[in-house]
Amino acid sequence: MESIDTFPDRDPAERSVFNRLFYRDRRPTWLGHCVSQFFCWWARAGLPPRSWVALEVRDRVSGRMRADAVVIPTVAGERYIVSMFGTISDWVHNIEAAHGDAVIAHGGSQRVRLVPVAPEERAPVLREYVRVASSGRKHFPLPIGAPLADFAAIAAHYPVYRIERPDARMRRPPSVTSIIEAFIKRHPLVTFYTLTFSISWGGMLLAIGGPGGLPGTPEQADRLMGIAFSLMAGPSVAGLLLTGLVSKRAGLRDMFERLRRWRVGGRWNALRVAVAAVAVANGGQLSDNRFA
Repeated sequence: MESIDTFPDRDPAERSVFNRLFYRDRRPTWLGHCVSQFFCWWARAGLPPRSWVALEVRDRVSGRMRADAVVIPTVAGERYIVSMFGTISDWVHNIEAAHGDAVIAHGGSQRVRLVPVAPEERAPVLREYVRVASSGRKHFPLPIGAPLADFAAIAAHYPVYRIERPDARMRRPPSVTSIIEAFIKRHPLVTFYTLTFSISWGGMLLAIGGPGGLPGTPEQADRLMGIAFSLMAGPSVAGLLLTGLVSKRAGLRDMFERLRRWRVGGRWNALRVAVAAVAVANGGQLSDNRFA
């Protein structure tokens, strides 16, 4: 007994105006596709629930890996994948073309083989799927807990695959630290500016928001030096942190070695230090005169 390609009735989910924003004729709309990709990202990040996974299958036309968010029901210790759109789903045709080879991802990635389940064996899986898949159940004409006989009557319309042959070399789910490090390496410029503004303006806000608010007396004026230091230190501290996070010790070592390589004469370096010292001294003097 083979799966049936057509449905006798309209998709139950499409009776709702809201759901029609996401599904049309048992296919995802552009918005529905975006939502699916968001949940693929959610699953890859290892966020709960564990039954949500990203199913990656090689496209039968382009040859590229395509991802769809799916919910995995578990029955008698076996895991399954159900097509809530029936045989219309692109990933079903891609699975057939790929002879069942696929990847499922939740935190870590796992290469698997999806084995078709005969229609006469699908009823328990479909009933469990309707129970656990809060969104997928909308595409079924049966409620939660319906008799197995009712699910058996519609089983030919909904392909079911058993997940087999997990790759023993499945990588461990990434930790929160590794996720943060990966983000920093992909977006170093965004991270640098975020750290810079957080350090610079954070120090200023702490100084201003402390007891007494803005400095108003000679005794409180010393806090202005803390504000000035945090504003000046922001880029430097952010640079050090970012170098350490991205390039580790080797990057910090290389940076300090570069700092020790003077590219101008000693007189110019002495002048640079002197100008900085005079600027800081004059700033402190101006501050003292203001509150004198």
